[in-house]
Amino acid sequence: MNWEIKDMGRTHGIVDAHVDSGAELLIWDFVLGSPFDLCAVFLWDGKMTLEDYQKKGERPYLYHRRSKTYRSTAYDGGPHGYALYPAMLDQEGCALCLGSRGCHVEPGCAPRRVTVPVICLRKRFVFGPYPVKALELETGEEKLYYRITRGGSMLDPVYEVDTDKRFCIYLERGEDVRFFEDRGCTKGLRSAFRRI
Repeated sequence: MNWEIKDMGRTHGIVDAHVDSGAELLIWDFVLGSPFDLCAVFLWDGKMTLEDYQKKGERPYLYHRRSKTYRSTAYDGGPHGYALYPAMLDQEGCALCLGSRGCHVEPGCAPRRVTVPVICLRKRFVFGPYPVKALELETGEEKLYYRITRGGSMLDPVYEVDTDKRFCIYLERGEDVRFFEDRGCTKGLRSAFRRI
């Protein structure tokens, strides 16, 4: 099958990629809202780029996003692990398009995971703010970014916080919050509700 490189701009397609060596699984996920539905996996030698794979005529292993995040690594690994790129078939189904932004995964290098507790407070005139919900976020980054949403639309400011600190977010009525791992707000984070 022929494949071509698709310019993704600022969009990232693959996140949270690492190898669980105990279970022999390559684990990854798509960024929230990614238009891609396939993950292309190449064996990586530590220096090959997507253009290098294309010139050599390498064919990737392909996995569909419906299989969730767990992918069997039932094939021999490259000396430096794997190169992962988001992919999709073109409209005619004749060519495979690979996203220009990928990530590299080395066995035994699981990302640092931190659980961040977040309290969302609503402002009240008489008695001060009161908690409306609590969230727990898992991230491997030292910084966390969030934006306030109102009516499904994100408001302009991007807020930055340290993941080693507990923090509160103040919300007006009708507002919610979305979390990201990057300042450009392209890598969305899932959150889990906790009872207050």
